[in-house]
Amino acid sequence: MKKLNKKGFTMVELLAVITILGIISGIAIISVSGYLTSTRQKTMENLATTAYDGMLNYMIERNVLLNPNEVYPAGADTNPESNAITLEELYDDGKIDKPSNPYNTAGVCEGYVYAENKNSKTGTIDHGVDTYKVHVYVKCTDEHIVNEVFPKE
Repeated sequence: MKKLNKKGFTMVELLAVITILGIISGIAIISVSGYLTSTRQKTMENLATTAYDGMLNYMIERNVLLNPNEVYPAGADTNPESNAITLEELYDDGKIDKPSNPYNTAGVCEGYVYAENKNSKTGTIDHGVDTYKVHVYVKCTDEHIVNEVFPKE
């Protein structure tokens, strides 16, 4: 009797390979998703740092010197409708790059920046950006907000 020449894979072998590839794909998707989330958050934190630097340059160009317990711009506070300097104003003035939204590439992040001189050394009035605390609020989506104070301690 003549032997049949079997070529190819059996159904069980194909199912085993497909299952293994599915597991590897699932692990890869989870890893990439976590990486993208952390990268987007880091991008927002970098935008906050850039806004801090932009605010200091903005103040230096305008020769702003704050006495202890003063806030610039005057009346700025920690609410999003504050009269603080917006990221858009810093961008328009050329102090920061366009605050692109890492969660929506067609959009931009919103936010504001203000500075305060919390230096209360008795007997001296210190001026200079090293005595200022700069508050930065960045909102890219309702769930993605960075609210930081610089310089960090």
